[in-house]
Amino acid sequence: LLLALTFGFLFSLVSLIRHNHYFSQGNDLGIFTQSAWLYSQGYSPYNTITARLDFQDRYKPIMLVLGLLFKLWPDPRFLLILQAFFLSFSGIFVYAISRKVGLGDLTSYILMITYLLFPGITSFIIDDFHEVSLFPFFFLGTIYFYLKKSKFLYPFLFFSLIIRDYLVFFSLVF
Repeated sequence: LLLALTFGFLFSLVSLIRHNHYFSQGNDLGIFTQSAWLYSQGYSPYNTITARLDFQDRYKPIMLVLGLLFKLWPDPRFLLILQAFFLSFSGIFVYAISRKVGLGDLTSYILMITYLLFPGITSFIIDDFHEVSLFPFFFLGTIYFYLKKSKFLYPFLFFSLIIRDYLVFFSLVF
């Protein structure tokens, strides 16, 4: 947990430094920030950047949930920090799955660190907010709770299914 919190803090720090020094990309971050704000206010999710309704551009029902959370702190930095901690906490599931399948403690930690330093994960931090960055947390959670034969499998599977339209295939293959 301490390792995941450390990575979450570092990922957040990198994201916020980039954003505060005007290195964040206005297009993607703007689209997601505007969508989250519109949902948080109960407005029609017409995005002025894409000139479409949110669901016409990309089918991502998770934005409805993020809109509710966005009420807590309606700021693009909220999305960046949320993404950083979801990515870092997905490493906990890498560790837990490794332990569940019989790998040793040290090997599981090495896998977790390798996962968190993998360019596919760190590129989310460098490339602003994207809703698909939440997928590893929910998908790995689904696998872990399946292996554990826990009922928590179902909420994790549900959230992995509503993140983005094409991610349904990854979840259903599992």
